[in-house]
Amino acid sequence: GGSRGGGHPLSRSMELGVDREATMAKARLQMAMRGLRAAEQARAASKDSRLRSLLSDSVQAVRYLYPSYGSAELVELPFRNPYASEHCFTVAWEDALCQLTIVTDLTEWRALKARAGLNTPAEDRLVLQGHRLWLMPQELVYIPFKFQSWQHGPVRLNANHAPPTPARTAGGGGGPAAWGGGDTGGGPADPIPRRAIAVSILNVQQEQVASLDLRIRPQPYAIDQTFRFHQPELEYLKTTVRVDAARWGPRQNGLQQNPSAGSAPVLSGGPPPGLPVAGPLPLGTTGHAGHPPPPLPVSSLPGLFPGGGGGQPEIAPQPVYIRCSDPDVVAGVHERSHPAAPVDVSLKYRCGASPAVGRFLVLVFADPFMHALREM
Repeated sequence: GGSRGGGHPLSRSMELGVDREATMAKARLQMAMRGLRAAEQARAASKDSRLRSLLSDSVQAVRYLYPSYGSAELVELPFRNPYASEHCFTVAWEDALCQLTIVTDLTEWRALKARAGLNTPAEDRLVLQGHRLWLMPQELVYIPFKFQSWQHGPVRLNANHAPPTPARTAGGGGGPAAWGGGDTGGGPADPIPRRAIAVSILNVQQEQVASLDLRIRPQPYAIDQTFRFHQPELEYLKTTVRVDAARWGPRQNGLQQNPSAGSAPVLSGGPPPGLPVAGPLPLGTTGHAGHPPPPLPVSSLPGLFPGGGGGQPEIAPQPVYIRCSDPDVVAGVHERSHPAAPVDVSLKYRCGASPAVGRFLVLVFADPFMHALREM
């Protein structure tokens, strides 16, 4: 009777084994569920940062610029509104030298496009308040950036190359490559370093939705003429420098003087506009049968007005614009009566105490936006 009431020992041991197996399986399931919950929490915590990282990598654009002193570079960043509703975006960047700007003037934007050969659309009042964009859903725009370098001096062509130190003359100063932004003499300046400018496009929550990485690689510049003046100390230097505009003015319009027709301007280098040609004919090449093309009249060219002597049309002189590297120098240009006349640049500079040597650069531009540098 005792053996029947207590059950068989074998069956009791089997029941204990099953219970142990079920307990261990339940414990393993609980551990697995705990691990899944921890993994889900970790994924949820890093989901936003990973999505931002992937989005940043997909919308980041990299552009390299190789500016020299006075040159203007146009960079257009295509940007599409990623939202299904109207949105206001902010364009933000940090440039301690203030050389990167957004082009807000439509005429200047079109002039930069013409110089760069771009045919992308230009929109008036695209940028509001200097740095804000208001876009419709999925609207695509091209954000125009202008980089104009106003740093002069020696440059570092690569990361491991330093420019040679220019030799100093007996007068106490080196050439223009030996001086930097101060323009007040002294030893050679440090080379202009390479740098990068990070441009971000932010939404209303100040989250980055697009970016532009501009990597600046400064280049050397060329000086066309060098003038030296001597003036007593602590006095004003007032002088006029005459620049021969015939070296670059008529050349821009393809004009030259015909030696057989006096001073009448002619157009050389190919047939007149409108005639079919097989290909471009560069200046200085020969035309049919090995003979140079005859000079062509310019009465129908833009920039001309009647009233020239002998029935010849006169060419309207193109205005020029002056910028000086030293803000203490007062520079101006006299009005010209003829495009072949030289450009007279007036300079006024207060000299320092002896034996100081003052140096500055005068840049001549052919447009009011100072994009087309003609002479330095």
